Amino acid sequence: MAELMRGFRGPGCVGALLLLAGCGGGAVPATAQAESLNRVSVSQYMRLQASAEDEAESALLLGAYVAGLFTGLEHLNRANEPRLVFCPPRGLRPELRDLLNFIDEALPAYREGLRDADAALIQDVLLDALIERFPCDPDDGRDT
Repeated sequence: MAELMRGFRGPGCVGALLLLAGCGGGAVPATAQAESLNRVSVSQYMRLQASAEDEAESALLLGAYVAGLFTGLEHLNRANEPRLVFCPPRGLRPELRDLLNFIDEALPAYREGLRDADAALIQDVLLDALIERFPCDPDDGRDT
């Protein structure tokens, strides 16, 4: 499935949109959809990001995907209480543009070949960015 997504440019479909809309060759089994959406590489993300500059549906998909990633990471983080991994100040929830900026700031290393964009997963990039921006107090798992 990952090979199918790589470089796909069907009419009206881009990258992961193939998985969500089922276009470009028929429906994809739900388990394959979940696995592919769960494992979006940095290179796949960068292709979708490039498409988002010209295609509204790609921009919408990119925003929805990143928002969903953050929500999932947020739930996993809370499920790990009291030993949280990242700790935004109470009452602060990053907006979508913040999350996109966090990811964008990490991409130059992948674009320059300093990191392997095919092997790295975008959710790991986002998690690392959240940990860096919102470190936890080692005493109680919350920031001060």
